[in-house]
Amino acid sequence: MPGLMWLGDAPYAGSWPFCLTFVRGAPDEQVLTAFGADPVPDAEIMPRSAPAAAQSGLPLLLLRPAGGWLAALEQHIPPRGVRPGVLRRVSVAAETVSIYQDIGKQNHEFAHAANGEVVSAVTTSVPPRWWGSDPERLRPLAHELGMPNGPSADTDLTPLQALLALAEGVFGLSLDQADLDRPWRAARLQPDPADRDPGAPPGEWP
Repeated sequence: MPGLMWLGDAPYAGSWPFCLTFVRGAPDEQVLTAFGADPVPDAEIMPRSAPAAAQSGLPLLLLRPAGGWLAALEQHIPPRGVRPGVLRRVSVAAETVSIYQDIGKQNHEFAHAANGEVVSAVTTSVPPRWWGSDPERLRPLAHELGMPNGPSADTDLTPLQALLALAEGVFGLSLDQADLDRPWRAARLQPDPADRDPGAPPGEWP
């Protein structure tokens, strides 16, 4: 498998607001509950068709195995995979790594959580915002990869590519193009009060 770095070079990546969350050690039911998702019975959807499939209803969470981890893919804004509460819930007795591409402000996000605790997380703002119980664990390597200021004299990686390199190099995460061309298990994300427009009627999805 080719790792994750190729996602930063994919022709469609710049317009694809993806959030990839990898979970190891947690059952599917724990992941679904942590995200606030309900499985669609016997439903499998190709990632490329997921946004269209969700237009008339709730956004989708897509799941499939990926090299010993369970990959969870979101293609909507705002994503849930990098939220502290979701990271803590999904990583109980497990380990989680999330990467979110922000196609608007380019404030991409990365988070690593384990045993119900966010260990190290960063947003690629200027300067980057690090947080977690041990934010220094990954900061030196991130600097070597070109953060905080993007490509440097020592690297030509973009901030997103630096986050993908962290996930691939430190945690051995991988997802290939063939995975994106296969159907994924589909679950519907139920409305989260944190996402609701203050002016919208109760229960209405923004």
